[in-house]
Amino acid sequence: VFGLRLYLAYHNGNYTYDAYYDARQISHVKENFFHIISDPLSYGGRNTVMLPFFHYILGYLSIIFPLDFVLKVFPNLSASLIVFILFLIVYEITKDKNASLFASFVGGFSPVLFSETISSISSLSLFVPLSFLYIYSFMRLNDRKFVYLFVILSFIIPLTSLVSFSLVLAMWIYLIFAKLEHFKFIGRALEITIFFSFFNLWIVLILFKNAFVEYGPNIIGSTVPSSVRTQYFQDITFGQLFGGVGVISILIGSYVIYQYLFNLKDRYVYLILSFIISLLVLTSLNLVRTAHALTLISITLSILVGVYYSNFFRYIRHTSFFNLERFFIVVFVILFTANSLVFALIFSLDIDVANDSEIRAMEWAEKNT
Repeated sequence: VFGLRLYLAYHNGNYTYDAYYDARQISHVKENFFHIISDPLSYGGRNTVMLPFFHYILGYLSIIFPLDFVLKVFPNLSASLIVFILFLIVYEITKDKNASLFASFVGGFSPVLFSETISSISSLSLFVPLSFLYIYSFMRLNDRKFVYLFVILSFIIPLTSLVSFSLVLAMWIYLIFAKLEHFKFIGRALEITIFFSFFNLWIVLILFKNAFVEYGPNIIGSTVPSSVRTQYFQDITFGQLFGGVGVISILIGSYVIYQYLFNLKDRYVYLILSFIISLLVLTSLNLVRTAHALTLISITLSILVGVYYSNFFRYIRHTSFFNLERFFIVVFVILFTANSLVFALIFSLDIDVANDSEIRAMEWAEKNT
């Protein structure tokens, strides 16, 4: 996954247009050990408010390594780590290494994850593995070392992306499910969810305090210009679902959700379902960018694909088709290569990056105007 991402990143050459603002922030951290607070280049000057953890990590790394190397390699490396975390999550649910490996394959080559993070210097490339590591640590709260990991992630994630509120909502939805279904370890889960919720809120109030004082609750959405709203909070189209997420993943994920809601009961699958519900709710309220929500939903569905894979082959072994197990494995790989890998390549080669002539023009303007 990392090798293919790196090849495509260098093939595309330049970054997406939005990425250059993040590159400027990272460069500023490298030179001044702090991000830009007062930006003189925007509309005659403005104060900027941001969640800077991702920019500080890359900024300090660029002190050691060349800046362009850091901007190309480390976002792609962090996004690639999702394959290990998916393996751990699916193995915790199924205890099936083959299913875990297959889920890692499907999630690692998620088309929308490729298109959103290969040539963009986006905190999403760090938030995706951190959020699923957070979910995995929540699944392992009975082990004390994972409680410590959960607490550490509770400090890091709110400083990485505001999408962290989707995790807060997911935890509360899961606690409702857990109460209804009488799952175990709800006491510790409740305490730690309350801690994470209040810490998230506290970070937002500290960083965005002045904006809240000046504009009030309107800053959450009503003041967003319509042009920006349509760009970042698009209605989800069939093309986005078919190419970005994958119809097969959606169908299998929906089937697994139906099975576990009405026939089977598994607290881990309910946790995954809670995350999907929270993303859909926040996206419908225009509180999470559509592309970011689709990326996280796509990765989440790969976990459900892994669960289905395990259940399918467990069933096959008890039928007269058990001799065809290898044939079915090949069928699964072919289907999901078309469902994930092919579209990942198509999307990645069609990313709208800044072209060389524009960059040369801006460099000329810097020196001559």
